Amino acid sequence: MAPPRAPPGRYPAGRPRRHLGGRSGRPPRSDRLTRQSISRPPPDPRAPPRRHPLLAAHPRPRPRGRAPPRPLNGIGTTTLSELEALADVVRAGAGGARALLWQSARPGFCAGADLREALRRPPRPPRPLRAADRLGPLAARAARRLGRHLVRRQVRAFLDRIHAVYDTFDQAPLVTIAAVHGVAFGGGFELALTADQIVADRTARFAFPELRLGLVPGFGGVPRLQREVGSAVVRDLLLSGRSLGAARAHELGLVAQLVPKGEALPAARRLAAQAARFARPATAAAKQLAKPLPRAALDAEKAAFCALVTRPEVLDALRRFVEDEGVRPYLPAEGALHA
Repeated sequence: MAPPRAPPGRYPAGRPRRHLGGRSGRPPRSDRLTRQSISRPPPDPRAPPRRHPLLAAHPRPRPRGRAPPRPLNGIGTTTLSELEALADVVRAGAGGARALLWQSARPGFCAGADLREALRRPPRPPRPLRAADRLGPLAARAARRLGRHLVRRQVRAFLDRIHAVYDTFDQAPLVTIAAVHGVAFGGGFELALTADQIVADRTARFAFPELRLGLVPGFGGVPRLQREVGSAVVRDLLLSGRSLGAARAHELGLVAQLVPKGEALPAARRLAAQAARFARPATAAAKQLAKPLPRAALDAEKAAFCALVTRPEVLDALRRFVEDEGVRPYLPAEGALHA
């Protein structure tokens, strides 16, 4: 006769118990060797925490199984490389094309620069920064200044690349049209400003949110917007951080055509077909007269952006932007930025 079976979760009578680690029979955590303790020694509690050379701290780790927010056509290194390839085609004659049309297949035009891509993996500090902790406070201060100088140089190089692309689109010898719906913020707004004409549906909104991060627009937005509308409108958008609706933008002359929702792309195609009937030399001459490039103002904007980008309050705002997964992470905390 077979012995009676033990109740679930119990050991059979007479059988020794190995551990008390639960149903799996694994030993308690205190009795097990973790993979971390085998692969590397425990961290020294006296050692200072590793920090980004410029940001206050590394971004918090994302919970497992949670996908990162997908930027709305964010302009990062990959997008910039694609835009540079397109700019090379435009400089080479664009294959005889008469019009260039910008449009987005996503729920908005472009939300601006992809700051999360730029700051998700902070660069390793140079050797002077790593040795500064052993050389005293004066050397540490000099290393921080060196780090800020390196970052300004990298930012300036990125801005020079994006300005070269935007200037090419701005002065292209063919008609450029932006079909805008949804948000066109920051660098996306600045890309739309390079177009000769903006066709927007009633869902379009334009804004410069950079001041909420302690920065100014850096892709040429301020001089190009001043070229299209009055300075009072530029100051209102910059200093208030408010967005400009499509109807108001049409009243100000920023938007050439205002169409119903979902009709921006068909209207832009009709406009491109009409503009393509004219000869390219006449189009290029007309653009030089009606759309001069504000070179000095563009250079001044780049210098202002590079001067602000390494300020402590700006770096703190950028860190919060990277860590925050909200709808509008560029909004700083109350009183977080200084004058």
